[in-house]
Amino acid sequence: MNEEINFPHYIVKYKNHLEFKNYFLPALETLKSGKTRFDGSNDLKNYFLDNKDYQPYIDFILQDLQAIINATLGKKFTLWKENCWFVKYEKYKHQSWHNHGLAEWAGVYYLDLDSKSPGTQFQFNDNRIFTPNVNEGDVLLFSGKVKHRSPPNLTNKKKTVIVFDLYN
Repeated sequence: MNEEINFPHYIVKYKNHLEFKNYFLPALETLKSGKTRFDGSNDLKNYFLDNKDYQPYIDFILQDLQAIINATLGKKFTLWKENCWFVKYEKYKHQSWHNHGLAEWAGVYYLDLDSKSPGTQFQFNDNRIFTPNVNEGDVLLFSGKVKHRSPPNLTNKKKTVIVFDLYN
């Protein structure tokens, strides 16, 4: 059951979504991966910082994400490429419950999201779970301290997100 839970989060449409998706997604299939890390959740994180081939894409998306952050949270946060990565979830891939440690805010840009693919879920101290209604092209901003996960992708379509942390 998805109860309406009041906690600080914002969902913002990324106006250049289709342009960026058409520019970046094909490149993901041809560029070498940067530093990758597997954790117990079967996810694969690719850090932009570790691969210079990603630089044109980083320049494109960081400027636009920073504008969304400024308009939504104010100008007190700067998005650094060191705090930004992408994750591709193929069928059954997921991310277990976690938070973003010292990050005051975190964000997920849903670059490639089938309408049947799961969005981010949040879990609170009383074990209630909340799943915001997100769609492809949305940027979800939320407190980095709140426990959240990406549930298993049960579709045959890849789910690709760009994730970032914001520190004050």
